[in-house]
Amino acid sequence: MKVIRGRKSIVGCIVELTEEGYTTQLSLEKSLQVVDHAPDGFQWGYNGSGPAQLSAAILYEVTSNEDLARQYYQIFKHDQVAQWGETFEINEHQVLAWLSTVGALQVNVVDTAKIEFEAFNQLYEKAFQRWKRASGAGQGHQVLEAIPPCENAISLTQDWVEKYKPHIQELRPFTSKAFEWMPMIEEIRKKLRQFRILLSYRQADRPLLETADKIREEVEELLENHCYLLEV
Repeated sequence: MKVIRGRKSIVGCIVELTEEGYTTQLSLEKSLQVVDHAPDGFQWGYNGSGPAQLSAAILYEVTSNEDLARQYYQIFKHDQVAQWGETFEINEHQVLAWLSTVGALQVNVVDTAKIEFEAFNQLYEKAFQRWKRASGAGQGHQVLEAIPPCENAISLTQDWVEKYKPHIQELRPFTSKAFEWMPMIEEIRKKLRQFRILLSYRQADRPLLETADKIREEVEELLENHCYLLEV
């Protein structure tokens, strides 16, 4: 997933692109092929030439479509770029979601699934961060405070599987279309395995344990579905 981050410093505005663990500078040169508003560099936080250049750069980086970027960069600048503060972060799924809302493109099924996946994946991350902090501090009674965010995440995961399972099953195995789904399925499987470890913690009040056991049953059922999907 592409993530674009910006920060303002005493040496100027720094805009970075991170993809698959590698971080580089967002290309000003590429964006100048789309529009030429600010050859001196990017800006954001107001309506002007620098923010317009950044807007075009982001849209072109995400879509690789000069015509689309040229058509919508001013609207994107007004709606998004001009509103940002000293720092910003935006990922490709958020950009695609914005483009969809303004009718710039019809987001396909996989792109929609990625947007929904990111929502509940962040809930898992939040839960595991709580878990690690409590465990590291020796606060055993607080470990299960990580469960509520996972309850929401599991519910969303279940909805996601029910919604997209038919689409995955219709695909031929080991084709490029099928492989588009695999990173999400693998990550869900990983998160659910981690959650099972969290649920193995047994030094807590009984009501919390009962809640944890109930969630564990749901997780195991979801794991069966995910394993099945992985074999499709």
